[in-house]
Amino acid sequence: MRKNFLLPAVFFLIFLFTVKTAGALTPTPTNTTAVTFTPTVTVSTTITPTPPVPTATFTVTPTPTLLPANTATATPTATFTPVPTTACCQGVSSLAGFLGPAGMAIDGGRNRLYVADFENNRMQVFNSQTLAGPTTIFSSLGAGSLNLPIDAAVDGGGNLYIADEGNEAVEKFDSNYTYVCSIGNSLGQSVVSVCTQGTTIYFSTLQNVVLGFTGSGASYSAASTFGGAGLLSNPNEMVAVGTWLYVADSNHGQIVKFNTTVSESAPMTVKTGLSHPSGLRTDANGYFYVTETNNGSAPEYLDTFSPDFGTLENQCLLSDTWGIAVNSSEEVFVSGFNSTAVTVIQGCRLPPPPTPTPFYQGANPPGAGDCFIYPSPVRGGQATVSYEMTSAGSVDLKIWNEAAERVAEVTDQKSTGVQVTPFSVAGFASGVYFYTLTLSYGSGDVEKLPPHKFVIIH
Repeated sequence: MRKNFLLPAVFFLIFLFTVKTAGALTPTPTNTTAVTFTPTVTVSTTITPTPPVPTATFTVTPTPTLLPANTATATPTATFTPVPTTACCQGVSSLAGFLGPAGMAIDGGRNRLYVADFENNRMQVFNSQTLAGPTTIFSSLGAGSLNLPIDAAVDGGGNLYIADEGNEAVEKFDSNYTYVCSIGNSLGQSVVSVCTQGTTIYFSTLQNVVLGFTGSGASYSAASTFGGAGLLSNPNEMVAVGTWLYVADSNHGQIVKFNTTVSESAPMTVKTGLSHPSGLRTDANGYFYVTETNNGSAPEYLDTFSPDFGTLENQCLLSDTWGIAVNSSEEVFVSGFNSTAVTVIQGCRLPPPPTPTPFYQGANPPGAGDCFIYPSPVRGGQATVSYEMTSAGSVDLKIWNEAAERVAEVTDQKSTGVQVTPFSVAGFASGVYFYTLTLSYGSGDVEKLPPHKFVIIH
């Protein structure tokens, strides 16, 4: 009986356990996607806005409101205005009272500094050493009246040549400031720069050409033309050195040179990467001075280059630049075309440029008027021409093939004595060639040596 009683009790306990367990079952969950939240991070960024790039239209010669005849601004005066830049850029003084001072010229024999007072339609003359003055060349009536004078040059006789843009001519005055004649006035071209060499007058125009006239007294005739559309763009100041005419090719940002012995010769680039160069002059040691006007915007510079333009010797940061003049004390005058002043900068007195020591050690060096090439025949990648310079000057070596095609040219600056100029023949085919030498001396004399034949064998 007890056995029968326990068995139902066991079943009853099993039944209770099953019911309790069933009540504790976890309900079937609803399908849910687990999301991991990444906290939002706020990043604070300061953005510096890029300043707008100023745009400017380059105006070579701004068209001013012309002053009435015989009306001018106050007489220019010399005042001390330091220029706080590097050692060779210290301001000595400032000539003020102009209205758009432009190109300048130095007459060393008479210690005269000529300044083109553009919008006042006059030239101002100062003592180039003491800055005393000015004397006003103000021709407002009759022949020789000035209308927007923009540049000046002086020849060996002290005659003054003025680039008279408004009158489309070069105006010539003698050393007593008496009007002599107008040059190129029948061409209808706006003259913006002028330079002289011997009896030749070169002037550049807004029509992108450089014209050469030769003559004396009051009689001049056209002799040469350089540049043109595509070759020059806004040619400004010029310098004649030996047989080369250097030109500030402003809108192309470069200095180029032309061989003045060949009319319509193509320009050769000597310095690129400049920002609208306008002023161009040399000193007694052959260094070149260039103003970078930067299209009328800061920064603007006065650069000093070695005679071969290979080295930037010095650079002055200025607020306004255009024309240049250099006196015998190596003081540099820089005009500010968009201002009323000419800044006078302390000269650096750069030493004469070094020249290679002649290294021809043969038993029979060349004499005056002679030259030779070695090795002969030429083998390898380089040949050397030896010659004698009777005084310091420049050398122009040209190489020609048998078809009379110029295949190479080398220019150099040399001192007195036996000199050598090496040149590369890499890439030249074996055959017969010719070379010519032109020696241009500081005195203005030019020596052209006859063509010589040589052979290249590879």
